[in-house]
Amino acid sequence: MADVNASETRNRGRRRGQLLLITGLMLAITLVFLAVLLNGVIYAENLGTRGSDIGGHETVRFETAAADAGERFVVATNRDADPHADHADLVDRVDAAVADWDDQSRQHLVRDGSYSRVSLADAEDGARIHQSDSGPFESANDEGNWTVVENGDVRNASMRVDDVDGTFRLTVTTAASTWNLTVEDAGDVEVAAELDGADVAECSVSQPPFEIDFVDGTVDGDRCGGEPMVFAGGLEGPYETVALVGGDELEGAYDLTTNDTAPLSSSEFEDPGGDSPIAESELYSVDLSLTHETDRIDYQSTVTVTPNTHYGR
Repeated sequence: MADVNASETRNRGRRRGQLLLITGLMLAITLVFLAVLLNGVIYAENLGTRGSDIGGHETVRFETAAADAGERFVVATNRDADPHADHADLVDRVDAAVADWDDQSRQHLVRDGSYSRVSLADAEDGARIHQSDSGPFESANDEGNWTVVENGDVRNASMRVDDVDGTFRLTVTTAASTWNLTVEDAGDVEVAAELDGADVAECSVSQPPFEIDFVDGTVDGDRCGGEPMVFAGGLEGPYETVALVGGDELEGAYDLTTNDTAPLSSSEFEDPGGDSPIAESELYSVDLSLTHETDRIDYQSTVTVTPNTHYGR
């Protein structure tokens, strides 16, 4: 009986020893795993803190500065060029401005041990459509219901309402949806935007004149019922149509830029110097080719510059 008890005692001792060994192995594996994980975190943090050291921030600043300069050149060229200038003339002006900026920036950066290059890679033709003098929103053919843009994008749109007698509607369509901006005389002037029949924004203005600015997303300098006035909000360009309905019931002025160049040869518009509405050549956007090199980074990219895009775009 004593031999049996001694044997059981030895067996229990061996089992406890095996259990301790297994527990120790599991603890060791866990500690190794935690060490690897901690080393990975430390490595990631070190890599992140070295971002400025490997030249990334300087490259981002250079790319941002080039894009800002390109935007200024497009805006200034469209604004200052002869209204009768064609797209080739506008491209030449922007190309020359970019080349000058490229020379100056490269001379500045080379002193810091880096090399840069900026050039005009491409330009997208467009048309500015505007009515500068107050009058009905009618076509050159005296139509109150007419299409302004077909199969194009729109930027830099605004309109000034000087008087409204009835209901005016700006309608933007795609294959799937319709967005409407309604301006209506209802004692006060009611302004409302809807997407596929659902109200998006609604507000009233006591009396004209007031401006609807789609770049800032405002009506008379403020949000519309607390909501931004987003041009064609909920739709993605290019739009099938941008049309005016009841243009003979509203008087004022408007301005927009589109990459639809058909208005430049359409009888719906007048040439520069004629009566409103006028269509004249503009650049819609440009692509800039960029290179930035330091002893630690070699970066190339193409940046598209589209000035005065609408709120929310």
